[in-house]
Amino acid sequence: MGDRRRPQAPVLTRQDGSLTVEAALLIPLILVVALACFEVVAVVSVRLEMVAAAREGARVAATVPAPERAVEAVRETLGGDLGARVRVTVRRSAVVGSPAVVAVAVVQPLRTPLLSAIRVPIRVEATMRVER
Repeated sequence: MGDRRRPQAPVLTRQDGSLTVEAALLIPLILVVALACFEVVAVVSVRLEMVAAAREGARVAATVPAPERAVEAVRETLGGDLGARVRVTVRRSAVVGSPAVVAVAVVQPLRTPLLSAIRVPIRVEATMRVER
Protein backbone atom coordinates (compact mmCIF):
# COMPACT_ATOMS: atom_id res chain seq x y z
CA MET A 1 0.00 0.00 0.00
CA GLY A 2 1.15 3.36 -0.92
CA ASP A 3 1.81 6.31 1.30
CA ARG A 4 -1.53 7.98 1.32
CA ARG A 5 -1.82 10.95 3.57
CA ARG A 6 -5.02 12.41 4.62
CA PRO A 7 -5.55 15.94 3.52
CA GLN A 8 -5.17 18.24 6.51
CA ALA A 9 -7.56 21.04 7.29
CA PRO A 10 -6.07 24.41 6.45
CA VAL A 11 -4.59 26.12 9.49
CA LEU A 12 -5.71 29.71 9.89
CA THR A 13 -2.45 31.52 10.36
CA ARG A 14 -3.01 34.56 8.20
CA GLN A 15 -3.55 37.76 10.16
CA ASP A 16 -3.87 40.20 7.31
CA GLY A 17 -7.10 41.82 8.48
CA SER A 18 -6.61 41.58 12.24
CA LEU A 19 -4.81 44.92 12.55
CA THR A 20 -7.57 46.66 10.66
CA VAL A 21 -10.24 45.15 12.86
CA GLU A 22 -8.37 46.01 16.05
CA ALA A 23 -7.83 49.59 14.88
CA ALA A 24 -11.49 49.91 13.90
CA LEU A 25 -12.45 48.88 17.44
CA LEU A 26 -9.80 50.79 19.39
CA ILE A 27 -9.71 54.17 17.63
CA PRO A 28 -13.30 55.13 18.56
CA LEU A 29 -12.67 54.00 22.14
CA ILE A 30 -9.50 56.09 22.37
CA LEU A 31 -11.38 59.06 20.89
CA VAL A 32 -14.17 58.75 23.47
CA VAL A 33 -11.67 58.56 26.33
CA ALA A 34 -9.80 61.61 25.00
CA LEU A 35 -13.03 63.62 24.68
CA ALA A 36 -14.08 62.60 28.19
CA CYS A 37 -10.72 63.79 29.55
CA PHE A 38 -11.13 67.07 27.67
CA GLU A 39 -14.60 67.60 29.14
CA VAL A 40 -13.46 66.82 32.69
CA VAL A 41 -10.63 69.35 32.37
CA ALA A 42 -13.03 71.96 30.96
CA VAL A 43 -15.54 71.49 33.81
CA VAL A 44 -12.79 71.60 36.45
CA SER A 45 -11.41 74.77 34.85
CA VAL A 46 -14.81 76.47 35.05
CA ARG A 47 -15.17 75.35 38.65
CA LEU A 48 -11.77 76.81 39.56
CA GLU A 49 -12.73 80.12 37.94
CA MET A 50 -15.96 80.11 39.94
CA VAL A 51 -14.10 79.40 43.21
CA ALA A 52 -11.84 82.39 42.60
CA ALA A 53 -14.82 84.59 41.77
CA ALA A 54 -16.74 83.42 44.87
CA ARG A 55 -13.74 84.23 47.06
CA GLU A 56 -13.50 87.69 45.54
CA GLY A 57 -17.23 88.19 46.13
CA ALA A 58 -16.86 87.04 49.74
CA ARG A 59 -14.01 89.54 50.28
CA VAL A 60 -16.21 92.34 48.98
CA ALA A 61 -19.23 91.12 50.97
CA ALA A 62 -17.13 91.07 54.16
CA THR A 63 -16.06 94.68 53.75
CA VAL A 64 -18.98 96.38 51.95
CA PRO A 65 -22.54 96.25 53.33
CA ALA A 66 -24.21 96.35 49.87
CA PRO A 67 -24.69 92.79 48.52
CA GLU A 68 -24.97 94.05 44.93
CA ARG A 69 -21.30 95.07 45.11
CA ALA A 70 -20.35 91.46 45.89
CA VAL A 71 -22.48 90.23 42.97
CA GLU A 72 -20.78 92.78 40.71
CA ALA A 73 -17.34 91.64 41.91
CA VAL A 74 -18.18 88.00 41.09
CA ARG A 75 -19.44 88.86 37.60
CA GLU A 76 -16.40 91.05 36.88
CA THR A 77 -14.02 88.35 38.05
CA LEU A 78 -15.64 85.76 35.80
CA GLY A 79 -16.17 88.12 32.88
CA GLY A 80 -17.67 87.32 29.49
CA ASP A 81 -20.34 84.72 28.94
CA LEU A 82 -19.75 82.85 32.19
CA GLY A 83 -20.13 86.03 34.25
CA ALA A 84 -23.47 86.71 32.59
CA ARG A 85 -24.80 83.16 33.11
CA VAL A 86 -23.97 82.60 36.79
CA ARG A 87 -26.44 82.95 39.60
CA VAL A 88 -24.93 84.70 42.62
CA THR A 89 -26.39 84.59 46.13
CA VAL A 90 -25.05 86.76 48.95
CA ARG A 91 -25.94 86.20 52.62
CA ARG A 92 -24.52 88.78 54.97
CA SER A 93 -25.42 90.03 58.41
CA ALA A 94 -24.64 93.54 59.64
CA VAL A 95 -22.99 92.10 62.76
CA VAL A 96 -19.18 92.28 62.71
CA GLY A 97 -17.69 88.78 62.92
CA SER A 98 -20.71 87.03 61.43
CA PRO A 99 -20.24 85.07 58.20
CA ALA A 100 -20.65 86.65 54.77
CA VAL A 101 -21.43 83.81 52.35
CA VAL A 102 -21.30 84.11 48.58
CA ALA A 103 -22.64 81.20 46.53
CA VAL A 104 -22.09 81.01 42.76
CA ALA A 105 -23.97 78.51 40.59
CA VAL A 106 -24.17 77.78 36.88
CA VAL A 107 -25.37 74.98 34.64
CA GLN A 108 -22.43 74.43 32.28
CA PRO A 109 -22.97 72.75 28.89
CA LEU A 110 -20.25 70.40 27.70
CA ARG A 111 -18.04 71.88 24.99
CA THR A 112 -17.89 68.94 22.58
CA PRO A 113 -20.47 69.59 19.83
CA LEU A 114 -22.02 66.11 20.01
CA LEU A 115 -22.35 66.37 23.81
CA SER A 116 -23.44 70.01 24.10
CA ALA A 117 -26.95 68.95 25.13
CA ILE A 118 -25.49 67.54 28.37
CA ARG A 119 -25.38 70.14 31.13
CA VAL A 120 -23.34 69.91 34.33
CA PRO A 121 -24.50 71.88 37.38
CA ILE A 122 -21.61 73.55 39.21
CA ARG A 123 -22.03 75.29 42.56
CA VAL A 124 -19.33 76.80 44.76
CA GLU A 125 -19.45 78.80 47.97
CA ALA A 126 -17.02 81.06 49.81
CA THR A 127 -17.32 82.43 53.35
CA MET A 128 -15.55 85.26 55.16
CA ARG A 129 -16.20 87.09 58.41
CA VAL A 130 -17.87 90.51 58.20
CA GLU A 131 -15.29 93.19 58.96
CA ARG A 132 -17.47 96.32 58.91
